[in-house]
Amino acid sequence: MEFQILKEKLSACILRFCLDQAKLLIIDVQEQSITNALSKYLEVDFNELGLDINVDFNKRIVEDVYIKKQLDFLVGELHHSKMRGGEFINEAYYRKAVLPDIIFHDIKTSANNFLVIEIKKSTNKNKQDRDFDILKLQVFTRDDLSYQFGAFIEFKTGEEYDEQAPFCIRYFINGVEM
Repeated sequence: MEFQILKEKLSACILRFCLDQAKLLIIDVQEQSITNALSKYLEVDFNELGLDINVDFNKRIVEDVYIKKQLDFLVGELHHSKMRGGEFINEAYYRKAVLPDIIFHDIKTSANNFLVIEIKKSTNKNKQDRDFDILKLQVFTRDDLSYQFGAFIEFKTGEEYDEQAPFCIRYFINGVEM
């Protein structure tokens, strides 16, 4: 799928979700609730891809064995608060298990990693969490896992809910924001 088609399709799907599920955004439910509800819309709208669309899926296949998804982060790019639960590979890289919010992939192989999505609510003001989500998308789309596309979706929630502009999306290809 071409990038422009993905952008149009994903935006239309998310807009429909926002119209149908506005109450979730207005009452400011947890991000996981938004992610779970959105995934059902994505499964319908992207069914023709023939890919698995999973929420909080942290496995990948290496040599026919399922292992945890891990990314290698440049130490200088990773906030010190995110340096737990992982290991230094060398002086330059820190390996850490990751749990993307939504992924489009072939669950049986690591050959068709199409789209990885990270979601945040506008009411979540934790800068380190936001920065880490952006960094994950950069690494997911440029390194070992080689996702074709990454998307950071921010939903306007709670008192910040905006019916006219309920979300914004930032896209990533090859580790670079488009």
